Amino acid sequence: LPVAAVEIIMGLMQPPFDTIAYGQIDIVLLLLLTLALIGLRTQRSWLVGLGIALGGLFKLYPILLLGLLLVRRDWRSMAWTFGWLALLNSIAIGVMGWNNHVMYVTQVLPNIGGGTSWVENQTINGFLSRLITGTMETNPIRDRTINMLTYGSFALVAGASFLLALAPAERRSNVFALQFSIFAVVMVLAVPAAWMHYSTITILAFTLLVWRAAEHPLSVAQAATLALAFALIAYGNQWSYFDGTRHLGLPALALSYKFYGLALLWSLMAQAIWQVWALRRQAPVQAPVVLHPA
Repeated sequence: LPVAAVEIIMGLMQPPFDTIAYGQIDIVLLLLLTLALIGLRTQRSWLVGLGIALGGLFKLYPILLLGLLLVRRDWRSMAWTFGWLALLNSIAIGVMGWNNHVMYVTQVLPNIGGGTSWVENQTINGFLSRLITGTMETNPIRDRTINMLTYGSFALVAGASFLLALAPAERRSNVFALQFSIFAVVMVLAVPAAWMHYSTITILAFTLLVWRAAEHPLSVAQAATLALAFALIAYGNQWSYFDGTRHLGLPALALSYKFYGLALLWSLMAQAIWQVWALRRQAPVQAPVVLHPA
């Protein structure tokens, strides 16, 4: 019942509503990430590989999970992922033709790659682009400083997440689930561009944080932070609060409010994983008991 209640609340988020209403793929990505996590928990490497590979065909950023498999030395799941990627891409080339794929890589991808200052982009890059350039453009921003800050921020956030993935955790534990799902937040926080409906996949992160909190209650400050993160991510889209008018100062900063929610969510997950790791490292090692005959 508590899990069902949480899922109902998650379904009230604006991002999944927009995803379904406008025919976006993010709800499918949420399913694939969930299947990959189930595969990891049950040691079904073929399911892990299928979830990551199929997700990577829809969007590029789920391939980031290969780094998690590398850190965890899950060679079987990595092999299955590469196998599925080869098979699925072969099918796609067979159906669509080679020329379409070459055109995508050489012409489409360079034009859509990079960040943008448009209000829909709620990533680190979007925040920096609006803050530094003072513009709100849909076209990619070609600014060396912003690019360096974006890639540096990605390296910092993703690197810290990979470091947290090194913490020992049993596959069926909620800590391991958090180590996996934190990358769902990285995917929409640290990539150059991610529209608001991309945050649909953070449902996985919120659900697993609640699962963790059921066994290890949050402090008042942590609960308030989690509620604020959910409110910022769940409420509204660009049409809810933006009428196209550009404002200076605080109103401009307010346009990045979903980015603040993502940052808070990532911080809570990182704190939860780190606390478990720190407690285990501080736990005293018990000396073996030796029984001497009387």
